[in-house]
Amino acid sequence: MASNASITNINASRKKNWLFNFFHKCVGHKRDKKLWIFSSYLGRYQDNSRYLFEYVSKNEKDIKAIYFVQNEELQKKLASENLNSVIIGSKEAKKIAKKAGVSFYTNGIDDFGEHIYNYRSYVVALWHGVGFKEMYYADRNFHDNIVKKIYRNFFSYVHRNLTVATSEYAFECFARDFRFKRSKAKYVINGQPRNDIFFDKKESKKDHKVMLYAPTYRKVEEQNINIKNVIDFFSSKEGLDLLKENNIKLYVRLHPVTENIEIKENDNVIDASKMDGQALLLDTDILITDYSSIATDFAITKKPVILYVPDYDEYIKSEPLFDEASQIYKHKDVSLSIDDLKKKIAHSSSSLADEFNKMLNTDLDGEYSKKLTNKLKEILKI
Repeated sequence: MASNASITNINASRKKNWLFNFFHKCVGHKRDKKLWIFSSYLGRYQDNSRYLFEYVSKNEKDIKAIYFVQNEELQKKLASENLNSVIIGSKEAKKIAKKAGVSFYTNGIDDFGEHIYNYRSYVVALWHGVGFKEMYYADRNFHDNIVKKIYRNFFSYVHRNLTVATSEYAFECFARDFRFKRSKAKYVINGQPRNDIFFDKKESKKDHKVMLYAPTYRKVEEQNINIKNVIDFFSSKEGLDLLKENNIKLYVRLHPVTENIEIKENDNVIDASKMDGQALLLDTDILITDYSSIATDFAITKKPVILYVPDYDEYIKSEPLFDEASQIYKHKDVSLSIDDLKKKIAHSSSSLADEFNKMLNTDLDGEYSKKLTNKLKEILKI
């Protein structure tokens, strides 16, 4: 599980290696546009990179797909599934990165390691979620200056040749986040590859409803009290009775960098932090979240979404949301108290999912990996 320390270490690494990486950006290498490399946050095997990698590996025999992983154990696991990978930082990884024609990341180009040799490949930003948070340079708490502008103009860790966005509005948010001009930026409207699971697999057979509570990370740790309150409520007699009366099992999946919150498990409350997120969403009947982009994914299923945001006013001070989010957070299925949350659970609806889809999910038909692959092959003339 990642931690605040992980984020701090990544930021420190980016500063330390900036000059090295800028130098290698300037060095030309002959590239093979049929060699596609993939990675995700800290070299983990997850998210959109994983799902697109698996599709390409199994369906595009004329393309060599290789995943950059964090350790030998993961490499062996992929090898057992006949999937190609290299360990980040190895000589082989360096050689492949210099030759790769296309690179896919979810968090930044340093998903491939702190030393970057694939900057001049065709870089595709899959990203790791689509929502309403102001990120990077759009964040109202970000203080820009001439030095920062010069640095990112010469070398940026969120550099991309192509942005994958789930709607025109989602792309507009990315354009604000990363300060690129809409008129010049190359992008495609495409669903997230990780959401193919909603169309390719069937839900597990079960004799109960699955309710997932998946709150996002708070920069201000004191705001975690609202997450603790939900978990404590469902661990109480009243909360457990509510779950039993409605034949619900509650799965709690905290954000990977959330710390110091205990999940007390019982027959009706399960810690889902180590479960596969997309597989869990497939089996979920009701989603409770807050400001997390998981709501955008789940909305595709057209099942009930409840936003529990008692800390809305405080949260947006430290992590601002785009102005358009206000129409979402004024919806009737937004809850500001435990008492109201109880009512929403008993009388849940899909109307909030519909609102998310109108703004953030243009394509509700699946085959996202296939569609994106075909679009890329057309762009690259493969």
